[in-house]
Amino acid sequence: MGRFLSSLRMPLLLLTVLVLQHTTLGSASIDSVHPDLLLLFVCSVAVVGGREAGAVAGFVSGILADSFLVTPFGMSSLVYSFVGYLLGESERLGAKRSRWLDMLLVGVGSAAAQILVSVGLFVMNLSDPLRAHFLIEFLIVGGVNFLLSPVMIALVRFAMAGSGRLATPIPRR
Repeated sequence: MGRFLSSLRMPLLLLTVLVLQHTTLGSASIDSVHPDLLLLFVCSVAVVGGREAGAVAGFVSGILADSFLVTPFGMSSLVYSFVGYLLGESERLGAKRSRWLDMLLVGVGSAAAQILVSVGLFVMNLSDPLRAHFLIEFLIVGGVNFLLSPVMIALVRFAMAGSGRLATPIPRR
């Protein structure tokens, strides 16, 4: 029974993040930019769980995000999977990583994902990434996700702890 409950932690965390994204934080904005908790979740999973976990979390989270957006279906899934995989490469650093580096990776990965989505929409002729608000968008999303990353990383570590899927050990003090 304990193994079954520990396997439900990650889907329940994703569901909680999705609900928070589209209820509580759906109305919150900074300069008309909404925080992206699903992207924060993907980046945190990648930093904690590695390449494969990051790519899978990116795909699932992206499909869920695309279900609520008016952008082309699959755009978020593609970008989130790509960013999740790339951030998961940080597992190669092993025990040398610090909490600050994990936070920085989440912030930079979130900003990079915003840039990639804007570039993808530009390629499809749906958006103009050279507008002034573009810089503000990726700075706000990256900054907010950087600040929220310690909480999400701790939640992801808890969700993955019983499953043996942690790519990096929990840092000691």
